[in-house]
Amino acid sequence: MSGLPVRGAFHHAAVVVSSLTASVEFYQRCFGGEVEYIEGVGGAGMAALHGLPSADFDLAFLDYGNARIELFQFRDPPSPEAARLPANQVGAGHVAFEVDDVEESYAALVAAGVEFSRPPLVPTEGPAAGFHLAFCFDPDGNRIEIIAPPQEEAPPPRPARLVELRIADGVGRERFLGLMEKVLSATAAEPGAEQFVLHHVEGEPLHFYIYERYVDPAAVETHHHQPELGELLGALKPLLAEPPRMIELAALTVARA
Repeated sequence: MSGLPVRGAFHHAAVVVSSLTASVEFYQRCFGGEVEYIEGVGGAGMAALHGLPSADFDLAFLDYGNARIELFQFRDPPSPEAARLPANQVGAGHVAFEVDDVEESYAALVAAGVEFSRPPLVPTEGPAAGFHLAFCFDPDGNRIEIIAPPQEEAPPPRPARLVELRIADGVGRERFLGLMEKVLSATAAEPGAEQFVLHHVEGEPLHFYIYERYVDPAAVETHHHQPELGELLGALKPLLAEPPRMIELAALTVARA
């Protein structure tokens, strides 16, 4: 694609305010950011740069890590009386802050006295579908967006269980272990079986547990309907002192400190 040879990283957005002190306090209190510097600027060169007959203003840069906001307060010429521009006004703009939780941020900002156009919204169509959005206003009515990207749904927990097995006598133990080796080999070939591990109970040579975990319920069904598994389980049955005991396991989410 042809075009101008200008390539650059985004540096900052600028907002004209009526009180630099009040606006710096507002943006830091509500959205954080570090003040890089505050200084007065003026002169004929600045006036020409901004297309004004004269220029005398204070500016502040707030650093937000990957971008900055520049706040202007003009003394000469003084800014026209502030008027909140409608969102569709040509030239109207806004700055946006990405937050972890729009609802939580909305509640905190409302409690701090910040005005919003409406409660948060989650569009269902278009490029913003799934994003959490809300618009508020700074002390001069400049629009500020808070936004959070769509949240990825946590995958369902993997189906898992313990199978308790007790062997009838010591003579059958070696036969049992030989058959279990075949069961383990057959299960390892199943794409949906994540873990299938035989455990021996310490101090009880005839007492075993199998820990099973699968990628999803369909993989469990695939495992149960393997022809080889049915044959092996049939051969195991005479060696058991009692029917296998199935213990279904449910995953728990543990809060981390």
